[in-house]
Parts: sequence; structure tokens; C-alpha cells
Amino acid sequence: QASAPSRSGPAAFERSLVSPSFAKAMAQQSAAGVVFEALCFEAGLAAIIMQQAARELRLSDTRASDEPIEVSVGDADGKAVRIQGSVGVTYRFPKGLTILKLFIEKSHDVKVELGCRLKTSFLEVSHCSGIEVRAQEPVATVQADECASGPVRIAYSETEHLGRLFHQNCPALEVAFLGQREAKRIGVGGKRQLVTSMTAAGELRSEEVIRGEREYPAQFMAAARAPNSRAGKVADLQQESEACRTRGDEAVRANDFAQALVHYTEAVE
Repeated sequence: QASAPSRSGPAAFERSLVSPSFAKAMAQQSAAGVVFEALCFEAGLAAIIMQQAARELRLSDTRASDEPIEVSVGDADGKAVRIQGSVGVTYRFPKGLTILKLFIEKSHDVKVELGCRLKTSFLEVSHCSGIEVRAQEPVATVQADECASGPVRIAYSETEHLGRLFHQNCPALEVAFLGQREAKRIGVGGKRQLVTSMTAAGELRSEEVIRGEREYPAQFMAAARAPNSRAGKVADLQQESEACRTRGDEAVRANDFAQALVHYTEAVE
């Protein structure tokens, strides 16, 4: 009489030691571990976001006033400043203050008296109308996007303070220089992104942005590679910032949130 296939051996012995209740407990513990890791990940990200928020000042004022709102050194020094959803007000950034960057978003009929230094020399204006920024210090990069419903004017104290203005769908974008009566309209509507800069002859020139390696504007690559050039130094800083951000992403994936915060902070600075 043929016998049933043998089910003996080490594997069968191991299975006999694992009771259904034990297997269920192990499965629950494994699931709990996954949930715990997910909670730790979310808590780490929340900590990073909170730390980054602590380095940013948000301003939102909707009560129109003729009196300028003074941005204090105690509130804004060393931080990025985001003006968001403001209407009919004037902000004054005094001399002696240093901020990282300035963002103006979804605001209307707002004036900004920018007497302070921008550490990154970067200003961004998006989805706004009726904006006027008067910059006393040089601004190397201005980015203006989707300001299609009203004028946006960037006024510089000197022609040498103008760097590059990247703009897309801002038909009423203007550039002015303090002391000169007329502003120059440079904006156009549509999906094309343009960049405007000053020529050696002192004329404003706009051209379409052509993206090359790492999305860097191709028309500036030659200047960026020139030794000791200002554009080259800016390009090096951009690459260093991107490297810091990448290291931060890797630290987050490794659940090393403290180190991720260090790298993200370095990227911002």
C-alpha cells in the first residue's frame, strides 16, 4: 500500500512550532512596525517643515492704508519673507535689515520699499497686479510669473543694480530707474518665458529662455563657465545648493531627519 508523501523534515518541524496565535501576533507586530516607521517619517517631515517655517516671515494685510507697514529687524532679519494675499498696502524694509529672499504672491495694489539687502539677491512676483517694488540695493534675479491682470513695476535705484528678469505671461511688466520719468514695458503675454537684461550699451534686451543642462538657461552657459565671472559664481552656488538639497532628500529617506534639516538649511543659505 502506497504511503502518503512524507511531510517530515526541518521545514515541517519549524511550521509545527508556529501556532496560529503566534503567527497572528507576529503579523500584527510587523504591521505595527510599518505604521510606527510611517509615523516617524511624517513626524520628521513635520519637524523639517516647522524649522523651515521658522526661517520664513509671512505677511498678509487686506486693510488698505496710506501708512507704510514697517518690517522690523526683529521679525525678518535672516529670514525669507513671503507677502501673500495682501491688498492696498505699502511695506517698508529698512536699511540695515538683511533678508534671504522676497516672495510676493496673489497680492494686489501693493508697494514695497525695499531698502534692505537681499542675501540671495532674489525676488519673485507671481499671480499679482498693481505691484511696485522700489529696490535700493542690487537684485541679481527677478522672476515674475502669471501677472496678467494688472501692472507690475520693478524700480531700481541705478542701472547697474539690474541683473536678470525672468518673466512669463506678465504683459504689463515694467522696469524703471529711480530719477527717470518713464518706465520701460518689457512684459508680454503667453506661455513663453523671457529673460530681460541690460546690454553693454545700456539698453534693455529681452530674449526667449532656452533651457539646457540641468534646466539652466543655455544662453548663459558660456558666461557661467568663464573663470572668475559673476555668472560663473552664481552657477557654482546654484549647483552647491542643489547638491545640499539632494543630500537632504537622501537623509530623509534614511530617516535621519536631523541631518536632513542641516542639508536643507545649507541649501537655502
